[in-house]
Amino acid sequence: MLGEVEVNPGPAAKPYEELLCHGIWFIHGDNESADFKTVENFITEDGVPVHAIENDYGKMRAHIEAVCDTGRTPTCYMKVTLKNNGENTAKEKFGFLLRTGAEKKLIFGSPDGYYPHNPDIDVWKKAESTWNRVNDNLFSDGERFVGVDGASFDWDNLSGAATMNVSLAPKEEKVFYLSIGKGAYSAFDYENIKINSTAWWRRELEKINKLPAHILADAQKVKIVRHLTTQILQSFCYPVGENFLLCRQGALQRFIWPFEALFAMEAICRIGDFGEYVEEVISCYFDVLQTKEGEIVPLGLHWAMVTGNVLYSFAAYCRTKNGKDFYNKYRDKAMRAFEWIRKTRASTADRDDCFPGLFPPLQSCDCAYVFQAFLNTDFRVAYDLKRFVDIVSEFKDSRADEVREEYEDYIKILHDLIKESE
Repeated sequence: MLGEVEVNPGPAAKPYEELLCHGIWFIHGDNESADFKTVENFITEDGVPVHAIENDYGKMRAHIEAVCDTGRTPTCYMKVTLKNNGENTAKEKFGFLLRTGAEKKLIFGSPDGYYPHNPDIDVWKKAESTWNRVNDNLFSDGERFVGVDGASFDWDNLSGAATMNVSLAPKEEKVFYLSIGKGAYSAFDYENIKINSTAWWRRELEKINKLPAHILADAQKVKIVRHLTTQILQSFCYPVGENFLLCRQGALQRFIWPFEALFAMEAICRIGDFGEYVEEVISCYFDVLQTKEGEIVPLGLHWAMVTGNVLYSFAAYCRTKNGKDFYNKYRDKAMRAFEWIRKTRASTADRDDCFPGLFPPLQSCDCAYVFQAFLNTDFRVAYDLKRFVDIVSEFKDSRADEVREEYEDYIKILHDLIKESE
């Protein structure tokens, strides 16, 4: 599947229900899917995201390896190897369905994937096919494309299926290549793209240079760290048509949630030199997403915990080797965020309908409920403020005492709240 991070003017996230994607579903026989429960997964040893799956498609086994290039608008490339592992000649119809449509409809369990995986090919079969074959090497749906190298497929316009009849002698293999992308199609050399992408990722992963000795001594732990780092780096992206960098929230909604991002960004800074990623994201928080009142609003979503989360990430990064210069650059905007937190807390001082000194009833995060969420909002924001206290004190900021007093007042109210509930 190929989808993009789209935003509306503001910036605000485009509603998930409006997001389109396009994709490939591999088929065999009478346009049937393989059994996803028997799929075998392969990952690399060094953390580079060139992965593969393997499964039975009728009388043949297909090994499908995939890699993306590293451009601003990446294309995904696949190497498909059909194998006959049997003792007799194997004949099978093999191919793929092509569909464009609402991502929420075409991807099972989207956007959060909170369900046991159980994809239904009938959803794709019932979806209208809007694709056409341009020539033997190219299928298109306007600006979306699938390219082919090394195979010739028959095309059924009604079903949106590209198929070919394959006959393989015992132990014989057939290899062909696919590309899936958006924009102008160009012929490709899969192996060359794989070499270039692998080299790029290895350079990025070489920035991991702060692992403790007990991790470095365990090859399996190093492998896990490198793969986790790759997954974190893959969450950084530029929205379509924009030049600000996001650290995306998990799942598919295209949201950003600085609460989730703070752990990811702090982690990669602790294990290596990834400041260029983190600086761009924090710059986005302050330069793009901050209101004139000081609140940080992630893609148009007023989540109460977020402004504190941003102060945490800012303070955590400022403790790195380049931190003082970065602190000086965004100190005033960070103080504006602090002022918004203080003003928001003060708004409950004379209210009878909520606990004074805490945030008023607001939506805390991506949970839609609006109430005085002292756990998700206040405890979290107070924790974030503590990190901000540490950095303003370390850099001897003229407002350090003021920030500390605000934090101490906040934490006292939270302690009193706990005691009241005992």
